[in-house]
Amino acid sequence: MKKVVIDSSYTNGNHHKYIVANVTDNTKGCVITVIRANNKEGWGHSGVFYFLLQEIKNMCGGQSDVEVGENKKIAKVGNFFTVECLGGGTLSTDSESWIFIYGSSTSYGREHDRRQTSLILKEEFPSFTIDFEY
Repeated sequence: MKKVVIDSSYTNGNHHKYIVANVTDNTKGCVITVIRANNKEGWGHSGVFYFLLQEIKNMCGGQSDVEVGENKKIAKVGNFFTVECLGGGTLSTDSESWIFIYGSSTSYGREHDRRQTSLILKEEFPSFTIDFEY
């Protein structure tokens, strides 16, 4: 599974709502932190989380049930994966070499460690300058 998935190419003025989630493979006991973002019109952070859950379901062959917990931050995809949304915000860029992380999700709040989010993005986009708002 990729750590960072951003729908649409970065072009001048793009703003992407994003979430940070821990995805636990319950069969192997390993956890990967994932950043999922897109800039589809009308999508809130909960839509981005739902889309991530559907992608994980498809990785399981599409046969697994998705159960979202009462707090809407934790979901199970069959017996295979547990997904916990840690928060989110907005990714913005004005060039092909700069990403700015800011704001917070109205659905999930802001992720606890924005610096870690910037490091994951830097790993995926090594030629980009990554700045963030504390």
